[in-house]
Amino acid sequence: MILKKSSTLAPVFIIVFTLALNVAFVFEQEAKPTTGFFRHNAAFDSSRFLNEAKIIEEDGFYASSGKRRLPPAYPLLIAAFNYIFGSNGSAPLIFQAMLNTGSLALIYFISSVLFGRVPALIAIAVSALYGPFVFYGGMYLRASLVTFESLAVVALLLAGRKKAFWNVLAGIMTALLTLTRPYPLIVLAAHGWLVHKLVQNRNKREAYKIFSFVAAFVIVILIFSPTQRFKADSPQRAPESNYTNAIAHFLSGNVLDSNYGYTWGDTPIKVKLLEKSGGSLTKGALLIFSEIFKNPWDYAKFYYKKIKIFVGGFEPPSNYNFYLFKDELSLVLWAPFISLGWIVPFTLLGLWEGRSQSRNISILYIWISALALSIFIFPIQSRYRL
Repeated sequence: MILKKSSTLAPVFIIVFTLALNVAFVFEQEAKPTTGFFRHNAAFDSSRFLNEAKIIEEDGFYASSGKRRLPPAYPLLIAAFNYIFGSNGSAPLIFQAMLNTGSLALIYFISSVLFGRVPALIAIAVSALYGPFVFYGGMYLRASLVTFESLAVVALLLAGRKKAFWNVLAGIMTALLTLTRPYPLIVLAAHGWLVHKLVQNRNKREAYKIFSFVAAFVIVILIFSPTQRFKADSPQRAPESNYTNAIAHFLSGNVLDSNYGYTWGDTPIKVKLLEKSGGSLTKGALLIFSEIFKNPWDYAKFYYKKIKIFVGGFEPPSNYNFYLFKDELSLVLWAPFISLGWIVPFTLLGLWEGRSQSRNISILYIWISALALSIFIFPIQSRYRL
């Protein structure tokens, strides 16, 4: 009886502790004089999200679509919290702290369904001890939202094994994920699992699940993707957006002079291939394959190094450096956190051991593979690995 009660209270304790840690980090950073610098300096991504949220607040969501360059979900979320609580508060960051604890709850649910309660407890304990999990929750960056949405899609697809309603919600959540950070491979992963079930069972019920998922996804995408007829005015659309410059990002992660794929800046090889591609992602991919065939040994070493970076304990920095905050700007991050280098072996061991324990583990294989690939083919950075 005592053992059963403790196993029930343990995940609750971990989740509550993580919430306290996340909130403490948010308030710690709010009191720092450097916080304004990171948020309002154009060199940092937080300023881009905050600026686009401000545009939405001033002009409205659809009317401002021609002035914005980023996927709409995260700036819209910030704008909504600013509208309700005022733009000087930290409500969006507190919400992100809550999203992080929601992510732990989803990890526990997914792991419980697939592997049982003890592995689920290990999973959330390991996740809670990962430093960037707390770090990015306290920044105006979309990493916490993307993490929660990704986990929610997996949880909803697992719940949708019995009722199509959950697949509708999975379609909605996948659309929101796409509108937060456009990862087409993740959408294919979610849909791929449903198609796998249809082929496996060959029945109308599975076909209805696929239809409900796709229909919900398309409807949400259409609602949140502004078109010309929704605009109050017609400002010229920004020449580049995260939807149209995917080729530049792709090349940044796959050219030999890109510092193993975590440097976004222009390099000689990238500029040359970008000009040849003419802005076409398909042509850019073909050009990369051509480069690989020309230099197979160099690219073998390049991708080997990139794999080590992808699964290793080092947190590849962008304009936000986890180690700068840990060493100089935060006492909370001095907690005894672990690195991703500890988490990856747990993940591989769990997936290997679980292959014969769960009939539904295929969704996890598909999802992790697609997510890993959609991160790996672009520049690898700490917040994308989260």
